[in-house]
Amino acid sequence: MTITEEILQAVSVLVKNRGMETFRREDIRKQIGIDKHRWHYSYSPMFQAMRIDQPGRAPLVGEKYVGIFRQVKYGVHCLTKYGEEMIAKVE
Repeated sequence: MTITEEILQAVSVLVKNRGMETFRREDIRKQIGIDKHRWHYSYSPMFQAMRIDQPGRAPLVGEKYVGIFRQVKYGVHCLTKYGEEMIAKVE
């Protein structure tokens, strides 16, 4: 499973199973079960690239994973309509 797939899977659990409409990166990190160091250097940049606004210097991810998340306020994110469609496909 790629990092983007792991992030999507974790968010799927948070939204579908836990009923979270908004979430923080920390929520995703804990759901995946990785330490802060690994999240910061490997997962966080990929998460940024999956945001609809893709802040500067985010790495490239496959087109399929762009535009899944939207920042609603500093540090808090939600799924975009496209993101909702994507997690509907996650089992």
